[in-house]
Amino acid sequence: MKKVLCIAVAALLGLGNLNAQDAKFGAVAGYHNLSMKVSEDSASVSADGNGFYVGVSGEFTLSETLNLQTELQYASASQGDSANLIVLPILAKYYILMSLVYWQGLN
Repeated sequence: MKKVLCIAVAALLGLGNLNAQDAKFGAVAGYHNLSMKVSEDSASVSADGNGFYVGVSGEFTLSETLNLQTELQYASASQGDSANLIVLPILAKYYILMSLVYWQGLN
């Protein structure tokens, strides 16, 4: 949890240094397959669902080797009951080389 908090703070502090030419925006859409499992003591419950999502994305350059990618997605999932979700994935990308990227994120 401390690592996630440190990354989030570093990303927010870096956003203050953004210039307009350092941001890329686009649209995203796709299919998702969701699964959830909850266990407590000897009992467990699981559920699966699938659906589609649409949204917008933005990638911001924080330094020469570090980018922050965010998306805002509307997702619809169904299995019996339908669920409509707003999803905000955040991804930090570290460019080791121009063609080799290490990334870590939250969903």
